[in-house]
Amino acid sequence: MAHRPPLNDIKGDLGDPQSVRLYRIVIENDDLVLSHTSRANNVTGLAADYTAALGSVTSAVPNATIDPAYYLIRTAASEWLFITYVPDGVHPKLKMRYAYSENALKKDMLARFNFSDSMFANTWDELTYSGYQAHLAAQKVSALSVEEKERAALDTASAAMVTSAPVGLPGIMTGGRTGSVGSLLSGSPKSGSGLLAFPMDDAVKAEIQDKVHVGGHVVLTVAKETITHCVTVAPTDKLADKLPTDLPTFIVSRLNESLLAMTFCCPESTRVKDRMIASSARASVLAYLESLATLSDANAETEVRPAGKQLAKRFEVSDIEDILSLEEMRVECGLNSDGSPVAGAGARSESPGAAGSSPSPTASVASSNQSAVPAFKRPRPPGRPRAGGA
Repeated sequence: MAHRPPLNDIKGDLGDPQSVRLYRIVIENDDLVLSHTSRANNVTGLAADYTAALGSVTSAVPNATIDPAYYLIRTAASEWLFITYVPDGVHPKLKMRYAYSENALKKDMLARFNFSDSMFANTWDELTYSGYQAHLAAQKVSALSVEEKERAALDTASAAMVTSAPVGLPGIMTGGRTGSVGSLLSGSPKSGSGLLAFPMDDAVKAEIQDKVHVGGHVVLTVAKETITHCVTVAPTDKLADKLPTDLPTFIVSRLNESLLAMTFCCPESTRVKDRMIASSARASVLAYLESLATLSDANAETEVRPAGKQLAKRFEVSDIEDILSLEEMRVECGLNSDGSPVAGAGARSESPGAAGSSPSPTASVASSNQSAVPAFKRPRPPGRPRAGGA
């Protein structure tokens, strides 16, 4: 049980603290005893007076370097350093007693002492003035790891980007209309779900809408908190050879004339900061790709709108070798390997009374996915054996 002695249980006269440099307090028979007091010499300075005070302790108190004690050392006019000195060779029971009584002693002495700092010492060298200086130096060193420092830098950069971003971000759609940074972050009902908006270069939209051919890929990345164009891969080129191995990328693939697929590739060798930025920018890329099929007529005046272009599916991989080929993407999206709709999917997607109407690509994909799911009959449970073995 923790021992909480009141201040008047300290045996000894504390005197005037302003004229004292050091107090040494020990625990004897469950009582706090003032075993030594060293007067202050304000002429020599803190370093010399600190060292002289400890020297007076070793001269006046036998075994002072090997016995546990509390040391109260005045470091300024009204500031005190609280030191719990417990050498390694002390009996565990005595160590626990000093540990339990430390907070109680501090609370009981707060009325007369202003403890600006506290430290724990296991050796006499840690108790000296040089040990105290090492303690102060250790407090100034950042305890954050490299990843935590990168995360803090990312938070600072994101906050600066949000406050300096333009009101209307190109290509970022929320609820069918372009939203401001504040509405994107707050996720108000009028502006749609909350997104951390990343600006997108006009060259990116031009590549996606005009320049990439069926079977080709547009590779995007994030540079200086902006979604930029990295490379355009022709249908005849190998995609894996064109991708960077240490940067996260967004790969927009043209499955056919009207359907797109996006693959988010984040290699394991990517820096933590780049990985977090790309993960935040992923929502902006998806929002723009999904907006291609839902742009209003008013926005169509400023945006080149490919008719009927839609995002069919998205993929996420952590290795370039895991990226699906174009044929595999098409199959995953319910298309044939050449990008054409599955035969017979259009007839199932027609509504009654709409004979002769051509199905949309999205309806074909949905119908083909439904037809690919087999229907299984529940197995019949085994019958109970009849009485008599029949």
